[in-house]
Amino acid sequence: MLAGLILLAVTMVAVSVGGSMPAIATSLCAAGLASAFALIPILSRMAELVSASDETSHSTAYSLLNFALDTGMIVGPLLGGVLVSVLGFTTGILGASAVLFVGVWLSHARLK
Repeated sequence: MLAGLILLAVTMVAVSVGGSMPAIATSLCAAGLASAFALIPILSRMAELVSASDETSHSTAYSLLNFALDTGMIVGPLLGGVLVSVLGFTTGILGASAVLFVGVWLSHARLK
């Protein structure tokens, strides 16, 4: 999971400094792949934490995860658009990448 988050932060930096459309498109494809690397361990860990015998727990956990992901897909671009319009594209993307790096650092510190 941490490797996926680090890769996602690095690809966001690559998106912000990409000088051409092919470079930005390649960076966005890599960001999508990094997102998959970050999400898969979360799903398996959630399955471990939720009791396999209690189907209500599974449905509740996955419903809450889907709600959180969908809310992020709605709110994230709105906040990102405001950030980019206020700070500019490169600064906005680098700021989001910095927040992601802080999240990785906090996750790593918590897992120790």
